Amino acid sequence: MRLFGGERMKKIMSRVGMVPGEPINHPWLNKSIEKAQKKVEERNFEIRKNLLDYDDVLNQQRSFIYEQRDEILADENLSRRVMDNAKETVAQIFDEYEQLSRHSKGSNTKSALADRIRNDFGQTIGYDQLTQEGVEAVLQNDITQKEMLVGKQNFNMFIRYQYIQMIDKKWLDQLEFLDGLREAVYLRSYGSKNPLTEYKIDGFNAFDAMLSSIRDAVESRVFKVKIQVHPAGMEPQRPQQQVHNMTAQHEEAQPAIASSAKKDAENSAMKSGRQGQSITMMRTSPKIGRNDPCPCGSGKKYKNCHGRNA
Repeated sequence: MRLFGGERMKKIMSRVGMVPGEPINHPWLNKSIEKAQKKVEERNFEIRKNLLDYDDVLNQQRSFIYEQRDEILADENLSRRVMDNAKETVAQIFDEYEQLSRHSKGSNTKSALADRIRNDFGQTIGYDQLTQEGVEAVLQNDITQKEMLVGKQNFNMFIRYQYIQMIDKKWLDQLEFLDGLREAVYLRSYGSKNPLTEYKIDGFNAFDAMLSSIRDAVESRVFKVKIQVHPAGMEPQRPQQQVHNMTAQHEEAQPAIASSAKKDAENSAMKSGRQGQSITMMRTSPKIGRNDPCPCGSGKKYKNCHGRNA
């Protein structure tokens, strides 16, 4: 009644002569209380429903990303997943290339296509192999060789680490984006737009872009990584010049090291000889009290002058 009754209700209660503490029992008042309670319940229901609508968008994205994460953790053949994503990327690149070649009459489109393949996958492909099937064959051969060099299990663990690391990083960025978007969409209501609809559209567009960035980043790392395998029992050879420089510096430092060691031995001998002796301190001047005048002639007490740090 206090929140939704208004001034009219207060005037009516004062006219009928009601005092504080008196039970409210009147048909008019009971009807007004019921209306006020109904308004409060409707208002709370709308608030809860609005919050649930916004949370539902986040829960859908969270459920999907967690399902994908669990699948990657359980997948024992992630190289096939990477290759399938790479085929989709190659198909998209060639579609863009065909559209560009239709509108461009120059011969630099093929060069741009080769540069795009080299930048995305780290593979240099000649013009004779620059077809969709040729690029897919080169990528398949590259990923098969890497799997044979390090072993299928080790290669699978490497791909899994790349996926999990990228998913966790991008998902945290997505949560921050949705949090800021939730506060920003309310301003769009001034443009006769539904904030919830705008939140869903922008949120899912950002989510799709996040999934694409994860896929592209992982497949690019997998194809660009270089594997070097050394024979068993052999270590990589170090540059010979570096070894010579280290030897020369070591030989030049021998006299200095010997001199330093000699000084350390003498100091330790002197310290060990002094440890067994007792030293007696003799005062050569009378002791100055803290409240005595300072000997420097400043007129201050010794504790306020030269005796501060004593």
